Amino acid sequence: MARAGIATSQAPVNIAVVKYWGKRDEELILPLNDSLSLTINTDDLCATTSVAALPANVEDKLVLNGKALYKLKGNFSFIARKGSGSACRSMFGGFVRWRAGVKADGSDSEAIQIAPASHWPEIRIIICVVSDSKKDTGSTNGMQRSVATSDLLKHRVKNIVPQRIEAMQKAILAKDFDTFARLTMIDSNQMHAVCQDTYPPVRYMNQISWDIITLVHRYNEAVGATKLAYTFDAGPNAFLFCLEEDVAEVLFVLTKLFPSTELDYVRGMYRIPTTKSTPISEEMIKQIDPYPVGSLKYIITTKVGDGPRIIEKHLINDQGETVF
Repeated sequence: MARAGIATSQAPVNIAVVKYWGKRDEELILPLNDSLSLTINTDDLCATTSVAALPANVEDKLVLNGKALYKLKGNFSFIARKGSGSACRSMFGGFVRWRAGVKADGSDSEAIQIAPASHWPEIRIIICVVSDSKKDTGSTNGMQRSVATSDLLKHRVKNIVPQRIEAMQKAILAKDFDTFARLTMIDSNQMHAVCQDTYPPVRYMNQISWDIITLVHRYNEAVGATKLAYTFDAGPNAFLFCLEEDVAEVLFVLTKLFPSTELDYVRGMYRIPTTKSTPISEEMIKQIDPYPVGSLKYIITTKVGDGPRIIEKHLINDQGETVF
């Protein structure tokens, strides 16, 4: 019997630091404004997909992270066109800008890499997983409601993002962490303010999310500089940014104030005891009561990565069967 043609790739997650919220065309997936993101290293967080073109007597399959999704028939280029903004930006590694474009057919809406991961290798990303459950309001529905009802969104798209994204791109190219961090937090705050300005309002963050925001600002005040930044997508989980030189101290503060009994509480690039205390951080944690054990489910540590890659370990065998 003829052998199957199997290809497997790992696609990274990305996190936007200047966000888009709302589309000008739902069918073509065209955003209202440009966005800019960092691609996360696939060694720490990714989706693995296998596609098999099987012999004529066996049905074709697509398997994502070990789960068969659906049968492939005909031309599936529509999958790419229906991809989300995040999928569009994840086509590249490093620092990626998705241009909204102005043409009705979307032909000028594309993602471009503004700098590779190697441009700023010192950036570290700490993902604080508050909840991995399904959110009450999906992103698509939330965006549609905001587009229909939020005056703040209109102001943001017209008057804020065009200048902010240029400033963010400039900060990244200059490796100016202070500006990068401040713009990241301001943009996250505004996106969630748009959600509150929506009618009925959309709420993605919870109390632990707000506690993390407070902690970040208290940390920056304690060290006397903007060394830690947060951003939140449409959910309660915090994405924190710092430089390599500060990551051990940040993990010390996080693990002391958000304790856990789990052995794999800190995952990815760094593990406990990759922590470092200083007189400043020691004094800081004395002034804040620790949160209940389990307030954070786990922490993922990572860095900016190089984007999608082809691998040889497949999720489907020659007979079209899912393998693990």
